[in-house]
Amino acid sequence: MTPQQRDLLKIKLLDRLEESQSWRFKCLRLLIEQQTESEQASGVTIERNGRGLSAFDAPMLSGFNDFLQKRGFLSAKQDAILLRRLIKYSGQLIEILEDREPETLDTL
Repeated sequence: MTPQQRDLLKIKLLDRLEESQSWRFKCLRLLIEQQTESEQASGVTIERNGRGLSAFDAPMLSGFNDFLQKRGFLSAKQDAILLRRLIKYSGQLIEILEDREPETLDTL
């Protein structure tokens, strides 16, 4: 994939994140899955491996994920915070989708 193609996908992903709550939830789950098992269990980032959530974001976004799993929704305020936080993970999300769901990139 050329840098220009990656930039275009990033723009499309950001648009999709802004438009679709279900996409925000999906992307949150994809990032959580990148955490190690111990990080998922504790809700914090332990390893600096460039995958999953940053140490700053892990506690809050892991909490959002737990709430989402239990209740099936986030409040409007939580959802707005989630969107702001997901933006910085767009490059990593494209890599994850490229590896796991390449057909999804075609639908962006």
